[in-house]
Order: sequence, then structure tokens, then C-alpha cells
Amino acid sequence: MNMKDTKESKEFNIPGENFLGENLCRIFDCNIWLDAGEKNLLAGPDAAAKKYNPSAGVYSTALSYTKSPEAANEYLTRENQKNPGRHFAYAAAPLMRGADICEIIDSLINENAACIRLFPKKSNYSLSGGETERLLSAMENRRLPLMIWHTETTWGEIDKICGRHPELPVIVDGNDKKLLYHNRAYIPLLLKHPNLYLETFNLIQYMAYETLVNKYEIDRFVFGTNYPSNSPLAPLYMLLLSDIPEETKEKILNGNMKNLIANIKK
Repeated sequence: MNMKDTKESKEFNIPGENFLGENLCRIFDCNIWLDAGEKNLLAGPDAAAKKYNPSAGVYSTALSYTKSPEAANEYLTRENQKNPGRHFAYAAAPLMRGADICEIIDSLINENAACIRLFPKKSNYSLSGGETERLLSAMENRRLPLMIWHTETTWGEIDKICGRHPELPVIVDGNDKKLLYHNRAYIPLLLKHPNLYLETFNLIQYMAYETLVNKYEIDRFVFGTNYPSNSPLAPLYMLLLSDIPEETKEKILNGNMKNLIANIKK
């Protein structure tokens, strides 16, 4: 075979040490974790990642699943008072202390809620029960996104929620298990449900973006890093070095999540 007739492989260039800093202003990170005791500091020698300070993002707390939604929301409400320009991923459950669930949701929206996290396995409740349906309907009516770890539910349950609540944005967070093991499940669901989104932290697969964006024409991804437990560099490399349109990269880096927040009804 004549070498001139063969297709040249694309050269891979390792990003320089300023790669993260040069792109911070483009990032809206939907998966940053706070800790009441600030114990979740990124371990290891990655000095660049330790200086990670994106222009905007959505902040969560581990209290959402280690204690209770009430404890998490009290903590995040205090954080909102100290940092009123931030957005937060509050927590909820079918039965919560205090006011009616609709009143709770409205109060969280007023406290800069960007989404609601649910932890049905850790908190031992069903995603198909009557009280859960009431919670999801309240969120759907307000277009307040649901964010859930795929390890906290099943793809079958995600399929049902997206179908029962077509106006509810559902964001699946990869958590600590790579999504590549589940592409036979989530690709058909992304094609089926226009209200389904994937967070990018654990979307770690060779040519994942090229396949999903260029082949299947899916661009409903929201950029997240799981910082400070994980370095932001890996998901940023995966996205910015992918061979997809630049305008799609911008949508994933910041536009999609900003639009979801802008569509929340107050």
C-alpha cells in the first residue's frame, strides 16, 4: 500500500502546565463538593489542580448523604449567605421535616438552587413511591433539575422518571464508577429522552465525545469534575482535546448548565 494513500493519524499533544489556568474562565463546573470541616482537600502533588477556581459552578456537600437533606441544606444555605453569587445542589427526600415539600422546593430555589440531589439507596426510599412522585412533580413544575448518581438507582428507573416527568431535567452524575460500563444503557436513553443529561466527570472512554456528539448528535452533557476529590484536569482534557465542534464544547463547558439554571421557574 502506498503510504501517501493512507490516512494520517491525528497527533496527540499533551497540554502544557498552563492548560487549566487558560481555560478557567470558560468553565461552569456543576460538580464541586464542599465539606463543613473542609476535609476534602485534593491529595497528591498536583499543584495546578489545587489552585482550581472556576469562574462559576454548582456546589454540593457530603452531608447530603452522610447525614440528612435537612443538615445539608442548612449548611448550603449558610454558604449561600456567605457567597450569594454561587449556585448550589441542595438535597431532598420524599418525607422531610418542616414545611410542605412544595414550600421547601420554593425556598431552596430562592437560595440559589441549581438542582436537587437525591440519594434513594443511601436514604432507603423508592423512586417510584407516591411521596417521591409528589417531590418530582414539584421539581418538574419549576423546571428544577434532578441530579442523581447512577450508582444510587438503575437505568430502568431513570428511563421511567424521564418518561413520567418529561419537563424535568434529569442529570446523571457518574460518581465513582465509570460510565463506560453503561454505554449500552445510557446511549438509547439519551436518544429517547430529550430531558436526560450526563455529567462529564466519569465519562471516561476513548472517543466518547466523538461518538456521542458526531455520530449520535447528542450534546446534552454538563461539565463536572467531582473536585476536590478528583483533579479537574482529566475531564477537561477529555472534552477540549476531543474532535467535536468548538460550539459544542462551549455548550458542555458552561452553556448547558447555565441554560438549565436560567429555565428554573421562581
